[in-house]
Amino acid sequence: MPFSVRHFTESDAPRVMSLVRLIRPEITEEDWVAFVTRTQGKGAGIVGIVDDDGYMYGLFSYRVSENLRYGWVLNVDDIVIAGLPGVKSISQALTDGMEALSTRFRCDHTVISSVDQSSGQDTLAASLKPFEGEGYVATGTWISKPVSNAAKSRRR
Repeated sequence: MPFSVRHFTESDAPRVMSLVRLIRPEITEEDWVAFVTRTQGKGAGIVGIVDDDGYMYGLFSYRVSENLRYGWVLNVDDIVIAGLPGVKSISQALTDGMEALSTRFRCDHTVISSVDQSSGQDTLAASLKPFEGEGYVATGTWISKPVSNAAKSRRR
């Protein structure tokens, strides 16, 4: 079963809610559609991993930015890979898609956000598994603190 990558459109957003809920069960469909809408544009978007019939088996969001340490960076986040035993081609399509975007945007590095505990991954090692042998190296982790709800509501 070959997989490929393609950019999401707003019309794709509702049909992949089951994938989104794997990593962010608290996200509503309305919030997800709004996120997809906001991320469409120059240097940002959402990519789906699809089979020949158009079924989605994975996704990730990305944005391009400049980083003091790495130069121009493809920042990858919100990674979801459907767990199909023995099927490595989903994660291969995911990393191929990241590399193609990095090349397209002339990035110096691809930076993947660490998978957090709410994603269902129990350890950092488990979250890195899809990237083993692909040249990715753990170089840090995110430290975060929530911002007040008032600030969050201003983005909508």
